[in-house]
Amino acid sequence: MLCLFLLISGIVFANGSSVEERLKILEIIVAKQQVEMDVFKQANIELKQANLQLKHDNTELKHDNMELKSRVKKMELDVSNLKKVVINNNFNYESGINTAMHETVDSLNKSNELGTSDGHDKPNLQNDQNGEAIASFFKKELLQSERIAFHVFFSSSKCFNGHEIIEYDTEVLDIGNGYNEHDGIYIVPESGIYVFTWTFAADYAEYIVTGIVVNGATQGWTVSDASDRRLLLSPSSGLVLARVNAGDHVFIRRVAGRGCTAYSGQSIQPTFSGWQLSP
Repeated sequence: MLCLFLLISGIVFANGSSVEERLKILEIIVAKQQVEMDVFKQANIELKQANLQLKHDNTELKHDNMELKSRVKKMELDVSNLKKVVINNNFNYESGINTAMHETVDSLNKSNELGTSDGHDKPNLQNDQNGEAIASFFKKELLQSERIAFHVFFSSSKCFNGHEIIEYDTEVLDIGNGYNEHDGIYIVPESGIYVFTWTFAADYAEYIVTGIVVNGATQGWTVSDASDRRLLLSPSSGLVLARVNAGDHVFIRRVAGRGCTAYSGQSIQPTFSGWQLSP
């Protein structure tokens, strides 16, 4: 840059121009160089800022990566614990079935022995196909003794607008693993006739209409109206009986109203429940 400046200066002075003309030319050259320097400085500042932003983004990515690794380890541990629970439960079920089967077979064999009067041998049920039938019967009875059911509630007041699904976020019971507390939807685990019931309470000075949706169709409604009350709540409850198929979706949603707050407190705790009445 300096060499260029000297070269141009030499050319200008060599032309025999007046001093003022030469100074003006030099001032123009210097001004242009100053502009170029400012541009370079600004570009340098922007590059430094971009570098700092990249470093910041890299730090956040490392932090997110560490958090994801931690969550994966926790999930792996949870899965491992669940596997242990499932194995233990299966063992307990099979043990109970076998014990009940052998006790019943022994009892029947003893009855046969006591009732024998003609001297002929009675069949030993432990060595007969009837033993398998009895085992199958007891297995079915034991498995059906815990009929499908769920019961959930939401633990604190929340706001639901439009036609939002009411998310009952706390599970008390879920035999059949059909309810998802993260989206409020119950997926029917086994076909049959079910009873579904829910309670709801609009906040003070509000009213809210809720409905139960069974596989895309609204089957019932309730109205919780506290719009004319300043010190009292007006909880509502609903109950429906429905024949559903495995995989059907059932949930409670806000249908209409004035206000959005679903109240939950010490005196009132809205619930959503259901159970299989018959296959």
